[in-house]
Amino acid sequence: MATASTLGESISEALGQGIRILACGNSLRSVGRTPGELLPGVDSVPAAIAHLAARQWEGRAYIRL
Repeated sequence: MATASTLGESISEALGQGIRILACGNSLRSVGRTPGELLPGVDSVPAAIAHLAARQWEGRAYIRL
């Protein structure tokens, strides 16, 4: 299991490579967090499922690892 430190490093590395990281607003609310508590460079969307559906309608693909 990743520690907060290694997770933060991984996120910073991904951001540095130009990868956009978005957090689900619904998930944040369910754990009592706000978008303002996210690491610098991490953005949020109101609902990840709606965001993914809209991007798929645009022709993008969703790949789950």
